[in-house]
Amino acid sequence: MKTQDTNATRDYSLIRKPAITGPTGQSGNSESTLQELIHEGLYPPGVRISRRAVAWPKHEIETMNQARIAGLDDQQIRKLVTKLLGDREKMRGELLKQLPDSGDANQTPE
Repeated sequence: MKTQDTNATRDYSLIRKPAITGPTGQSGNSESTLQELIHEGLYPPGVRISRRAVAWPKHEIETMNQARIAGLDDQQIRKLVTKLLGDREKMRGELLKQLPDSGDANQTPE
């Protein structure tokens, strides 16, 4: 099983919902099942890419598929989702450090 432990090897392509749901989607789940999994903490929520669109980082979809293939139980998957969301926050912090000081680093642009 190929794992992606470092940011340098991750594919940060964003995959929209139609490409991950349905019988031919990358997750194999229907839209309603995907929403249920997100609500239960068993799948990471999408990343807002515009006012009306969300997508998922490709490496997160692959990680979730690997977890299911490996037979992780729901408790282990919730921990994995928590880790993935923590990785997003860490990445956000690292990117904010690269920005010129503009006052409150935690302020969200409008």
